[in-house]
Amino acid sequence: MSKTFSVLINKKIKRFNNKSIIVDLDKSITHRCFFIAANCIGVSKIKGLVSEDINTTINSLRLLGIKILKKKEFYYVYGNGISGFKKFSGTIYCGNSGTTSRSILGLLSCYPHPVTVTGDPSLKTRPFKRLTYFLEKIGANITHPINKNFQLPIKIYGTKNWPLAQCHNLKIPSAQIKTALIYAGLQTPGITEIIETPTRDHAEIILKYIGADLKVKKISKKKNIISIKGLKEMHSFSIDVPSDPSSACFFLVQTLLSKNLSFLKTGQPKIFSESLVEDVLILNAFKPSDIFLILSLSFNRNSDIPLKELVPLANAQAIQIAGRSSTQDTIIFFGQFILFKLLD
Repeated sequence: MSKTFSVLINKKIKRFNNKSIIVDLDKSITHRCFFIAANCIGVSKIKGLVSEDINTTINSLRLLGIKILKKKEFYYVYGNGISGFKKFSGTIYCGNSGTTSRSILGLLSCYPHPVTVTGDPSLKTRPFKRLTYFLEKIGANITHPINKNFQLPIKIYGTKNWPLAQCHNLKIPSAQIKTALIYAGLQTPGITEIIETPTRDHAEIILKYIGADLKVKKISKKKNIISIKGLKEMHSFSIDVPSDPSSACFFLVQTLLSKNLSFLKTGQPKIFSESLVEDVLILNAFKPSDIFLILSLSFNRNSDIPLKELVPLANAQAIQIAGRSSTQDTIIFFGQFILFKLLD
């Protein structure tokens, strides 16, 4: 059945010149900075996103004995080293954050105290078996409601004395699951290996930057293998988390749809320069017989952003384009470009 919809424009964006817009900092990187800093020795200094999900991560780590202070725009994380969490037997509430819940489960795989991980009603609808399957192989004792999706709440009792390093083969790409298994591998004696179709690699970049024994090797056209040597102590770090390019996209497209306007890009921190979304390669509107919007974003080769999440942006902006509707053409070109950038 076909569906129709209407777009009501209540207010138009006023003309703007020489304006500076600072978009939110990257949430994915901020999460990972806190989790990794908690496993380092010493005090890490983080300037990252402030949000409800990030506060959930901070509160979760505090329950496990990690001291986290905020002074002005910086967070100071007092890491206790690998497996340095203090005794806690209770419930960790992860709100609506899938990153927090999955990361915490990975960290607790070698934590010798029973902890229940739960979340809000929305998070409780998400499946967790794709992660807990691997954590049980490491040796964690996990129980959760008996249903086909193995949802929250989950009770995890980690193994301290007999964790087993594994080779995990991720058949379905997932940055969250991969990262959780990396956290588990950091605390497991021996070499943990993860075979994956490349996804965002923020955790790997930070860990290599601070000296973790982590290697990434391409084993086929579409597969990487990540190797982590566990129980190697890491030292604290300082980082200014970069802004989130996906938050900037809407402003960039709006600028490109306006006359006589341009934008200035700023650089990313050096440690992310080769793997994060780096630039927006400028899209020009061009005009053969109709007006098309060419949206060409320079995504990193390890991007795991599905096309379906990007299509709404193309749809929304195509509405503003004069001439016949070119949404379908735009999406096709958009998809081909991203595919090209990922496989290039």
